[in-house]
Amino acid sequence: MKDLLKLFKKPDRDAEKRRTQDFRAVFGSEAGRRVLGFMLADMHFFDEILSTEEERVLQNYARRLLAYCGAWRGQNVPRIVDALMGLPWQPDKERSEAE
Repeated sequence: MKDLLKLFKKPDRDAEKRRTQDFRAVFGSEAGRRVLGFMLADMHFFDEILSTEEERVLQNYARRLLAYCGAWRGQNVPRIVDALMGLPWQPDKERSEAE
């Protein structure tokens, strides 16, 4: 019964903060960002169309991973949208031809 009660326990804000700090420390370096990018791609984060339930689960976990890093949260929606809109929208070849 005690184990079931743990499921309904209020979140420990200190533990959540520490976890976020740990994730940011791991993925904050240049190498860590490369690894995070690889992991997100491997978990279909950047895929528009998913074919299987497994791909959907992995994509959802990628979002969870970003939430653990403190990035994928409702409070960051304006910053995420601004960052996305600042990205190049033309493929590299078309961009270089247009310049």
